[in-house]
Amino acid sequence: MAFVVAAPLVQDPTVAAFRKMLVESASEIECYELPDAFSQKGKVRAFLLVARFGQTQGARVTLGRLEGDDLALSAWRSLGASNAIRRMDLAYYEFQDMTQALTRRPGFATLADLGAHVAPGSRTKNQFVAMGVSHFHTSDFPVADGAVVFDEQWLRGVEMAQEGHTLVPCVGARCIERVVHVARGCCPITDAVCCVNVQARWRNDVFDWMYGEEGKAWRRTAAEVLGAGRLTAATLMTMPIPT
Repeated sequence: MAFVVAAPLVQDPTVAAFRKMLVESASEIECYELPDAFSQKGKVRAFLLVARFGQTQGARVTLGRLEGDDLALSAWRSLGASNAIRRMDLAYYEFQDMTQALTRRPGFATLADLGAHVAPGSRTKNQFVAMGVSHFHTSDFPVADGAVVFDEQWLRGVEMAQEGHTLVPCVGARCIERVVHVARGCCPITDAVCCVNVQARWRNDVFDWMYGEEGKAWRRTAAEVLGAGRLTAATLMTMPIPT
């Protein structure tokens, strides 16, 4: 059997029972991430799931990635049954490898290790617009410049970006790599933006790493693994940082 399926079938914990049934009844399983052209408006990844059934049970599982118009195999790996029941997307295991490789480097620590405060905004863009309050949203990230300057506009009861903070998008596949630091002032942020606040001695290290290519690649891969180009504060807290 072969099906083109949406990402939740191979990623979502609530569908683990289906994956368990498939692993235990099939003799071979292959699961390939498909190019963007197969995705649902670029928001939900699509996979080619192939299952073969024979006399033997307890499937051999292979994960891979197909690219280009000719669907060329660009990456693959074998997977044990317990891991296949957990997830069948190659990007998840690549992300684990990337994170482990970084944390093994001398002098690396996670944002959690540094005692960082990471939080998204507490209002949507539309809510701020309805309130008539100026705010910072994903569309406000500059393409090239790494710094922003705000007026002094303090608002109680919402997450505020302040001088010294680092801001990253937590939604939006097209802007997920962008990052800025607040050079001066303060401003409310929307729920599509995450604010990263660490002790002053770590601020340059955190921003420089997030602004660099490896930091961007980590966030991009994390967003792909979480689905729909979305990052969470909990995931960002696990981000390895050189100190």
